[in-house]
Amino acid sequence: MLRGSNVKCEFSLQKDLWAAEVDEGQMGQVINDLIINADQAMPNGGIISVTAENVTVDASSILPLPEGKYILISIQDQGEGISPQNLTRIFDPYFTTKERGSGLGLATVYSIVKSHQGHLDVESTEGVGTLSPGIRERN
Repeated sequence: MLRGSNVKCEFSLQKDLWAAEVDEGQMGQVINDLIINADQAMPNGGIISVTAENVTVDASSILPLPEGKYILISIQDQGEGISPQNLTRIFDPYFTTKERGSGLGLATVYSIVKSHQGHLDVESTEGVGTLSPGIRERN
């Protein structure tokens, strides 16, 4: 999905990553859509960092998830970041800041993650980039 792009992707996957029961096609779409968004956020090039690690959610967790074992997948870009006013709307269907965007990519990502009993979160600072920590699939 980055063919012809001046963006590189780096992966860091925990060695003993837990297995998870997910729809492989849907999770592939989630990763693909997030990588495409990260690529588009860096027209001058950069690095997309993809990490995956095991996490355990317990009663003291601030995550809105039931207790259990999860896989945390984070995708970080070095793009321009998302403004605070847009950040609250990025998962809304048909919301887009792109001339040729449909506004369905992130809405679909959100829906797929929720249907897998996961949680999706985004952290972004204008001028710094965006981190999507939180494709958390229940194991």
